[in-house]
Amino acid sequence: MSKKKKQYARSTPQHVAENLLKREFHGNNLISYVLGHSNNNKLVFETLDQALGAVPGFL
Repeated sequence: MSKKKKQYARSTPQHVAENLLKREFHGNNLISYVLGHSNNNKLVFETLDQALGAVPGFL
């Protein structure tokens, strides 16, 4: 018995949602990354801490 493939709704890459949360974006610049053997919460929070520390006046 074979598994059925999930059917995903196609979307256009040109669609951009309105910034309802009033988030500030800093261009397309990479501001932080952490390498690890797996993507787990510890890795995610280390990356987030570095990223937030890189934004002047945020922390």
